[in-house]
Amino acid sequence: MALLQLPQGMPASTLPARVRRLCTRWRGDARGVTAIEFGMLVVPFMTVFFGILETTLFMFSQNSMQSAVETAQRVIMTGQHRDYAPAQAAGEFKKVVCANMIAMFDCQSIVKVDVRVGPPQSPDAYMGPNGGFDDTRFRFDPGGKDSIITVTAMAAYPLFLPSLLPQMANLPNGARLMQASYAFKNEPF
Repeated sequence: MALLQLPQGMPASTLPARVRRLCTRWRGDARGVTAIEFGMLVVPFMTVFFGILETTLFMFSQNSMQSAVETAQRVIMTGQHRDYAPAQAAGEFKKVVCANMIAMFDCQSIVKVDVRVGPPQSPDAYMGPNGGFDDTRFRFDPGGKDSIITVTAMAAYPLFLPSLLPQMANLPNGARLMQASYAFKNEPF
């Protein structure tokens, strides 16, 4: 394939000899083509690679949180939460959730836990006017025997590459909302 196409009917002799020699020399020289192709493909490749990595880490953390909530709910379901002092019960239960969670972030400072009688709440019910979590909307109400309880854990998952993947962030601070819920019926303790 010729690098330089002449217009129809234009003889090659009309080009200066110097241009013809240069084009002939470039036509056979393939050095540096790999570097140029790599330069063109590295940005899309790295974007896809880091997008997959970010999504994988988020899904791993999401699954870990769901498993932690599922494991920790047994403390309430079996009545073991009654061993905690009433003022510290919410904090102690959060420690149980965090102890069962493999997280890529500081669980104690980021995760919020809500325990209440009845159905789960919408994530919007926990948000404040600035778009962050409103701590006053999280409560610890483990109910009594035979109560239907919903445990919800939420976190503002910090994205590692928010500038590369801005569409992953769904909170105003550039983080992604992560939520895990588990509903159960208390045993007759």
